[in-house]
Amino acid sequence: MNAFGGPPVLYAPLPRAVTVHGVRYGLNTGHPTALRALAALEDGRLAPFEQQAVMLRLLYRDAVPADTAAALEAAVWFLNGGRQAPPADGPRLYSLRTDGALIAAALRKSCGVDVWGPPIHWWKFAALLGEIGPETLFARVVYLRRQRALGRLTAEERQAAAALGDLMRLPGGLGSGAPETRGEAAFFSRLAGAERPRQRGSEKSGTT
Repeated sequence: MNAFGGPPVLYAPLPRAVTVHGVRYGLNTGHPTALRALAALEDGRLAPFEQQAVMLRLLYRDAVPADTAAALEAAVWFLNGGRQAPPADGPRLYSLRTDGALIAAALRKSCGVDVWGPPIHWWKFAALLGEIGPETLFARVVYLRRQRALGRLTAEERQAAAALGDLMRLPGGLGSGAPETRGEAAFFSRLAGAERPRQRGSEKSGTT
């Protein structure tokens, strides 16, 4: 539990504001705004302070708290669904800017969600990210990027990655400042679990 509260519970309304130093500040809670804020944090064309400034201007509806550090803490709390940001455990394997179409198609296929439809509360949207299935192209691309980053691509996977062409590429110098949301962390956990049995099967057949 932190100053802003805890994670969401089914019987409580989703937050639409945060309190910083005793003052309540309204937030833009729709998923398009949150996605733009996260995309700003991975925009290598911007300096870190510029990335943060864009994020704050997008998320706070009327005014940004004067205490920038506290404003950032509240914003990151909101973007992470009411939880602290998990520690980074490696290179970021996707881009909200580059992979937008793949993510949209994956959410449509796995959850029936139209990213370009009416805005939904960011916490709802982030929760659905964790339900993206391993059968989607986005999941496959992320898995192959992870295998490549770890130096574990099999011969078959190298061929699959080559066939995907530009879909495997990420922007140079992709920033690590964008916090991984709880939904994203759940997605990567599910993806790793789904791919592991296939990998064991490959090892048994002599492929490494």
